[in-house]
Amino acid sequence: MKLFAKHRIKNELNDLSFNIHVEQNESELSFSLKFNSYLYNRNYDFIVKYPDDYPFKTPKVYIKQHVFHPNIYNNSVCLEICRLGWKPCYDINTIISCLILIFEEPRYENAFNIEAGQLLQYKYEQFIKTVKEVDLLNDKND
Repeated sequence: MKLFAKHRIKNELNDLSFNIHVEQNESELSFSLKFNSYLYNRNYDFIVKYPDDYPFKTPKVYIKQHVFHPNIYNNSVCLEICRLGWKPCYDINTIISCLILIFEEPRYENAFNIEAGQLLQYKYEQFIKTVKEVDLLNDKND
């Protein structure tokens, strides 16, 4: 990872707006977020992987748990800021804010997980049931 990227990430962590513990290694961060929404009410663990030429290239966001969500497919999280065009002015605070938003207000538009998006849009009760079933599997694996 380039020196500029390392320095930028260090500064971002110093300016973190959220009271969370962040683990850092060479090119990735890991942290947990607790959501208190009706659908997603637990701690979730995330990994942000930074490219060598960060902040000019988009970081990748992953979730460790299996989650049924329109913005998550195979543990890869698709944030609108990454999909529509990452800008160097975005930072870890932006990523965390977007994660909070998608978990508190999931949306079906532009779903990364097509099945979850369609259930959310057309069969909301089935969507809720599937979210809860997957969440129970996480409880059994914890």
